[in-house]
Amino acid sequence: MAFMQKYTFGQVYYFSKHKTDALYGIEIAEKNITEQRSDYVFYTDGFWYKKEEGIKNRMGSTWVQLDRKEEIVSLVGKIRVVDWPLSTRSELVAILCALLVVKSDSLVVVKTVSLAAISSIEKLYKVKAHDGVVWNKLADKLAKKAAHF
Repeated sequence: MAFMQKYTFGQVYYFSKHKTDALYGIEIAEKNITEQRSDYVFYTDGFWYKKEEGIKNRMGSTWVQLDRKEEIVSLVGKIRVVDWPLSTRSELVAILCALLVVKSDSLVVVKTVSLAAISSIEKLYKVKAHDGVVWNKLADKLAKKAAHF
């Protein structure tokens, strides 16, 4: 995925394609770290053009980060999602992108209109760590390898 180049309009940050994934994430995270934030409010949305006006299977995802009082937009991010057509996926990508820009140990509130996205997230299950579950052991092993990339 090609991620974003920053454009600034006042205090609002907009993003469009052109930067690498790592630089994009670093820029947003730096902004949030600089502000010493520990709580975040996001509104997210996704859209899928199935077949309209000559456009086929294009999706867009966006997230809007607000200040603590939900009065001022502090960051806006948007991304085009390709080759993964399903409206719920574009909604989930928006939520994922919002979560990627927050600091650890933060309070995060995500507001979305997508009940399907909420329902799919509610299907997460807790498994006991290091309890011999084959697929969890594999995921753990791969995560350790990924830490050394």
